[in-house]
Amino acid sequence: MFIRVHFIASLVSENKQEINAVIPIIVESLKHSSSDVHKAALHCLSGLGAQSKFQQEIQAVIPIVVDSLKNSNITVHCAVLDSLSALGAQAEFQQQIQAAIPMVVESMKDSDASVSRAARECLSGLGAQAQFQQEIRAMIPIVVESLKHSNTNVRHTVLDYLSGLGAQAEFQQEIQAAIPMVVESVKDSNASVSRAALKCLSGLGAQAKFQEEIQPAIPIVVESLKKSYACEAALHCLSDLGAQAKFQQDIQAVIPIVVESLKDSNKCVREAVLNCLSGLGAQAKFKQEIRAVIPIVVESVKDSEASVSRAALRCISGLGAHVEFQREVRAAIPIVAELAEHSNIWLPALHCFFSLGVQGMHFT
Repeated sequence: MFIRVHFIASLVSENKQEINAVIPIIVESLKHSSSDVHKAALHCLSGLGAQSKFQQEIQAVIPIVVDSLKNSNITVHCAVLDSLSALGAQAEFQQQIQAAIPMVVESMKDSDASVSRAARECLSGLGAQAQFQQEIRAMIPIVVESLKHSNTNVRHTVLDYLSGLGAQAEFQQEIQAAIPMVVESVKDSNASVSRAALKCLSGLGAQAKFQEEIQPAIPIVVESLKKSYACEAALHCLSDLGAQAKFQQDIQAVIPIVVESLKDSNKCVREAVLNCLSGLGAQAKFKQEIRAVIPIVVESVKDSEASVSRAALRCISGLGAHVEFQREVRAAIPIVAELAEHSNIWLPALHCFFSLGVQGMHFT
């Protein structure tokens, strides 16, 4: 049966007339006890649904597809969500799929991470279609309430969903109301949830609509630098927010705290600090502060961890692209040259050396 369903799907582009006759067989496969057969049937129906020739027949079975959301099998449940997302792109099916949106939202609360993620991706896909936006907008407060869910996977998934949704103007009023709960999630004791909240703030901070609400959260982001499990994500967040004029005065004041994290015993944190400084160095507002820390960045090239040394070399290359920093960066040239000749990171050192040369620095 599994092979038969896949074979039918493979014939779509070649034998369109004959396929209509076997659609009932594919639909019957939705009742099969094998989750693989059920999944293959859903995949086949999604493919057929993209062909106008078959849409009348597929339209008749949408209620059966939606009803499969009640299936407790994880593989099937995920496949149904994927199928609804694909079918939802077709105008002919949208009215029927509208009714399934509350069930998709409920699936986001599933304790299984793969189901929760599939529901998030399904809602994101449907949200791109104007037909579904009114229903999804009405569901956002329910989704946001799931930030209080006891399951960490659910909280993480909701934060990822809100981050993506914030870029769509149609949902920004509802997302704006949710920002205090996103900020609160930065303090979550679960590492993955806290990191997801920081990533969410980074994404939402790029939207002018949300910046007034996010600005008071910057001290909370800075506080996260003290938490080993959130420090990297906090540094990425500060770097992203630093690209927005609204936040630059606040971030300018905390650059010394960011630099202090270069003393962290975790090499990943030290790498993240160097990446953050490189990003902040691209902003004119921070030139004075970044110039003052370049000697520390240069010193980091000598870090005992090769990955940190490589991050420092990338940071030097990036900062060297700015005329304002070239005097300070020039001090790194002898160290970079030495590494290019006598170290296990000779290749990134050579790249850095070449980069500085392209930028017109003198090596003598």
